Amino acid sequence: MMVTSKHPCLLAFLLLSLLIFSPLPASAAERLSGSLLITGSETMAPLIAEMAKSFERLHPGVTITVQGYNSARGLSDTRTSRNSLGMVSRALKETERDLKAFPVGLDAICFIVSGNSSVKNMTRAELAQVFTGKASNWKQFIGRDQPLKAILRGDGRSSTKIVSEYLQIPVSQLQGILIPASSAITIKAVAKNSGAIGYVSFGEAYRYSSRQGKIHMIALDGRLPTKASIVNGSYPLIRVLNLVAKGEPTPLAREFIKYCRSKAVADMVQAFDFINLDL
Repeated sequence: MMVTSKHPCLLAFLLLSLLIFSPLPASAAERLSGSLLITGSETMAPLIAEMAKSFERLHPGVTITVQGYNSARGLSDTRTSRNSLGMVSRALKETERDLKAFPVGLDAICFIVSGNSSVKNMTRAELAQVFTGKASNWKQFIGRDQPLKAILRGDGRSSTKIVSEYLQIPVSQLQGILIPASSAITIKAVAKNSGAIGYVSFGEAYRYSSRQGKIHMIALDGRLPTKASIVNGSYPLIRVLNLVAKGEPTPLAREFIKYCRSKAVADMVQAFDFINLDL
């Protein structure tokens, strides 16, 4: 039977029945389900873990595991499909273009010294001397006779690759005390030794120095690492924080990437003292 406007009551009843008995479209929270494993950059891991917790609250059917190692691990796990997404805290190289990168924020690599050190600025040439073992005393830089201890991160760290490229010295030729563990351990080692110098994430150094005051970041050729100098591009060691995928991300991974690049998490990025992207 065709229902026309001649039967307004019946038409209203049928429409109401459709509303009552037809299944309603599932909400986004109900549609999304499954699990993601995200591995890689130790610098990015705490931020991505916070984003994951927030995403899980929005989508109860989703479970996300975040494991921090280093950027090299994030790349290798992604290439061999041992994860859902990788975390790589630097730009991808030409030889890594088989992967797709999705920037979620900006950071920088900064050189740090003890809070009671008088070192405020160093040139690229001076840092090259320090990290090749050609300088072992601060006297030639600041006139103070004090043993100099250069602290290195592991060669799988994006920070080491960035420093290597900046100083134009192969990673294999960098010299110093190797601390392959987290940036936090490097920061604490520098804070406890007035003759030490190391390099770490700007975000982590900024948080530690603002709360503890036991380290300070030095300028590179007069350019101090600050949030403003990272935003305007004047600081030389800026790096991008990437989620990476092998080919097209799965629907769930794509939704999580979209969330990590949205304004909904802008406060989280700022809370970790990284820089939001204008996406």
